[in-house]
Amino acid sequence: MSEPKPISDLLPTTTQEIKNLAPQKQESKELKTGEEKRFAISLQSKLIKDCQIEEVKEVLRYVMVKVGLRAQNFPNDLEKLILFEHIAMFYGGHRIEEIKLAFDMAISGKLDFPEGQSAVCYENFSCLYFSSVMNAYEKWSAEIHRTVIEPKLEKPEQKINTQEELDSYAREAVQVQYSLFIRGFQIINPEVNSAILLKDGLLNPKEKVIEFYQRMAEKKVLAIYKPS
Repeated sequence: MSEPKPISDLLPTTTQEIKNLAPQKQESKELKTGEEKRFAISLQSKLIKDCQIEEVKEVLRYVMVKVGLRAQNFPNDLEKLILFEHIAMFYGGHRIEEIKLAFDMAISGKLDFPEGQSAVCYENFSCLYFSSVMNAYEKWSAEIHRTVIEPKLEKPEQKINTQEELDSYAREAVQVQYSLFIRGFQIINPEVNSAILLKDGLLNPKEKVIEFYQRMAEKKVLAIYKPS
C-alpha cells in the first residue's frame, strides 16, 4: 500500500511564497478572549499544505456540519478535488485547526464580511464560499497575530530556496497537474507552469500549456517528469 500523500501534492502551480506561521514559542502579550486563545493553540497544528488529504476531509466534514450543509448537498468527488486543490493553493500556509476556528467564528457572527457575503453557505459549499470565510478570518487573525502573538514570538530563520529547488518544485507541480489532466479533471490556471516547461525545452514558445498536455496525452505519455 502506498503512503498517503499530503494535500500539497494536488497543487497545480509552481512554488508559492506562503506565509509560514511557524510553531515557535507562542508566547503572548495577553490573550483576552477564547478565540485568541484558540488562535494561539491552532498555530501549533500542522500546516494545511503538509496535511494528508484525509486530515483535510475530516476538518471539512466538521465545518460542513457546523454551517448546516445537508448530506445530500455535500460536494461530489470532482467538486471535492477542486476544493482541495483550491485550499492547498490559496490557504496552504494556514494551520489545519485554523479552518475550524474560522468557521466557528463565522457562524458565531464574530467575523466581518464584505457587503454581499456572509457565513451562510446556502447549501453550496463552494471554493468561493470557503474563500469568503477564510478571507474574513485572515483579516481578524492578521490583527491578532500582529498585536498579541508577534510581539513575543521568536522569529524563525527564513529559508531561501535555491533556483534548483524552485525548479524541482515547479516540475513536481507540472507532473501533478498533468496527471489530473489525463484523468479528465478540470485544470485551473495551467499557464502558471509555462516557465519551467519553456526552460526545459518541452513547450513550444507559441504553444499553450493545455495544448502541450493534450499533445503529450495523444502520444500516451504518462509522465512529463519521472520521479528522481
